[in-house]
Amino acid sequence: MANRRKFLLAGLGAASLWALTKSIFVRKQPGAKARFLTHDGKLVEVDIQKLPLTGRVAGKEEMQKWVQRRK
Repeated sequence: MANRRKFLLAGLGAASLWALTKSIFVRKQPGAKARFLTHDGKLVEVDIQKLPLTGRVAGKEEMQKWVQRRK
């Protein structure tokens, strides 16, 4: 039981470390683009370096208010 727990924790630690280093690497890559959907439904590409790091995540209610339903 202890070996399985250690293996699981080591795997989770390795996965989180990999994700963290990947996000840092992509953030510093010059010319890297992210795709976003605008309020009027257009798809735009934005340079990742120009995005602010707020650490805030939009909630479900906020997303529902933001998305405009087409008739």
